[in-house]
Amino acid sequence: MTTLLEGINVTKRFGGLIALNKVNFYIEEEEIVGLIGPNGSGKTTLFNVITGATPATSGTIKFLSKDITKLKPHEICRLGIGRTFQTPKPFPKMTVYENVLISALFGRQLNVKSSEIHDEIQELLEEFDLAEKASLLATNLTLSEQRRLEIIRALAAKPKILLLDETTAGLNPAETLQLVNLVRKVHKEMGVAIFMIEHNLRAIRELVSRVMVLNRGEKIAEGKPEEVARDSKVIEAYLGRSYA
Repeated sequence: MTTLLEGINVTKRFGGLIALNKVNFYIEEEEIVGLIGPNGSGKTTLFNVITGATPATSGTIKFLSKDITKLKPHEICRLGIGRTFQTPKPFPKMTVYENVLISALFGRQLNVKSSEIHDEIQELLEEFDLAEKASLLATNLTLSEQRRLEIIRALAAKPKILLLDETTAGLNPAETLQLVNLVRKVHKEMGVAIFMIEHNLRAIRELVSRVMVLNRGEKIAEGKPEEVARDSKVIEAYLGRSYA
C-alpha cells in the first residue's frame, strides 16, 4: 500500500513552548486514521503544520514522497491535501454554491472553468443534503450544515487525503451519526484517505482502523482503537495517574 503522508521528527515551538516534539506519523492510501488526545495536546497544531498554515520548526513532512515541509498552504492544497477546521470557516456573504465553487476553482492543481465543474458541485451538494440550500448565504446555515459544507469545500478541491478537525463537535447524536455515515461513504466511494481529529470516541471506533494519540506534543500511543483504549499511558493522559 502506498504511503500518502508521512511526518518525520516533526517539531513545532512557539517561543519556549514545545507544541510538537519529534512526532512521527504516516497515513497510507485509502486509510482512515484517528488522532486523539486531551485538549492542548498538539492535534490541531499538527494539522496546521501539515497544511502549511504554521511552519514546522524542524522535521520533515512528505506527501507521496515529496518534501512539502516548506510549501505554502495553497501549494499543499493543490497537491492533494484538503482540510476542515474546528470552527467552520465559510465565506459568510457568499452562497453555499459559491463557497464550493471557490474551492473547486482555486484548490486544484489544474485550472478549470466553472462551467466544467457545475455537475460535480451539484452532486456533492446532493450527497451531503445541501442541494436545496445552494442559493442560501452560508452564514444562514445551521452548525450541522456548516460542518457538511466544510467537507464539501475540501472535497471540491479533489484531495487525495482529507484532514478532518473535530467534525462532529457540537452536533447532537442524530447529526453525528449522519456525518459519520457521510464520512464513511466519502472514504468508500471516492477513495479518499482520511486523517481525523475527534473527541467522539464512538465515531472513532466506527470509522478508523488505527488511532494515534498525542499528549503534551508527544506521540504516546498508536494502534487499533480497542488496543489504544487499554493503554495505560492513554488512560493516564485522559483521567490521571490514579486511574492508570
